[in-house]
Amino acid sequence: ALAWTRSGGATLLLIGSEDRGGVKVWDAGAKRMTWEEETDTEYPSVLSLSPSPDGGSFVAACSNDARSSSIIQIWSLRTAKVSQTIRPSGTSAILSAHHNHNGSLLAGSTRDG
Repeated sequence: ALAWTRSGGATLLLIGSEDRGGVKVWDAGAKRMTWEEETDTEYPSVLSLSPSPDGGSFVAACSNDARSSSIIQIWSLRTAKVSQTIRPSGTSAILSAHHNHNGSLLAGSTRDG
């Protein structure tokens, strides 16, 4: 999964690994990796990334290997830590999650619609 964002004047590329369970932040201007962290080991597949409109955080939709269960992690770009984990109540994995234009809503799509 890939997504571009701007944070603190920097242009950042968010990178999520579907097979190795991690998220990375690449600073395009500095041409270097800003940070790299592991996702929850139970949910190693990062299926989508969505930066918040304010540039302070991003969400990662993460699934288990069988795509039968998932979580959404909200990551702080400033601290490189998960600030919140959302565990859906349904039985279908979340495949994608995205903010609306002003960050007041977060929508997710699942395998079954």
